[in-house]
Amino acid sequence: MYENGGTLYFRVEPKRYFYADGIIFSFDNVPKIMRKVDDSLFYANVKVGYQDYDQTLLNGLDEINSIRELTVIENKTTDATLDLTSEFVASSYAIEFTKQKQFDQFPLETTEFDDATFVINVRKDDVSTAEQGCDLPLNMVQPENLFNVRISPMRNLRRWREWLSAMAKNGFLNLKFVSGEANYQAVCQPLSYSPFLCEAESFGLVEESGSLILPGFSRFFEPEIVEFEYPLNFLDWLDIQASPTLLIRFRRFSTDPWQYGWLLEVNYRLNAGIAKFKLRPKFIPNT
Repeated sequence: MYENGGTLYFRVEPKRYFYADGIIFSFDNVPKIMRKVDDSLFYANVKVGYQDYDQTLLNGLDEINSIRELTVIENKTTDATLDLTSEFVASSYAIEFTKQKQFDQFPLETTEFDDATFVINVRKDDVSTAEQGCDLPLNMVQPENLFNVRISPMRNLRRWREWLSAMAKNGFLNLKFVSGEANYQAVCQPLSYSPFLCEAESFGLVEESGSLILPGFSRFFEPEIVEFEYPLNFLDWLDIQASPTLLIRFRRFSTDPWQYGWLLEVNYRLNAGIAKFKLRPKFIPNT
């Protein structure tokens, strides 16, 4: 969040934005490198979609921006659930319902959405027109009135592919649909005139009750933690702290190939001039 010219902006970036490919520092001849699997990145189930919608509204059971649950076929070592659901309201029927309940016309009435935060996809034009409707709809009552098709639950799940695929075993991650709420049988794609064709996750025909197969090579990090200690002066520590999204390069011997990782944590002992690093290793194909 930042201010520019008296206007407050809230900037949202893909998760990958915070894992840059530039190198902030190199550590050669590291005496001892410890590498272990990060169990916290493995899940048995994934929940995605929107928590806040109302099936009791007129045609509310037709709402696609609701909840989906999938199971990770390969992972039988944990029962943890990754909750990717949003507290924002993306429901087309909730949006239309609240539009009709304007305060100047209904000053004494309240709705369950009075304190909710709504999200609406807009087109990139001069007036930010709300994008409404979809192409090739199936199993839907009013597809022409649909808001937020680009951020439907299964499309949002696709946006997590680089993160989820770190769980891949034998080259692929299989996510099987197991349950959903409201209209999880809907099938559609964004309008063909959409200016967001470059975003593969949002375009194309998507089944809201479909399963998902992700190749392991689509990940950008390894589901591991690397730890080591290394001498460091105060100014270098400040530089690393100032650029936490850049890579740290390290290796055991000067004849070894370089390894790379993003900073998770660094504990610096100023008196001793020693820093203990905890890194998320970068995925490098064919290693």
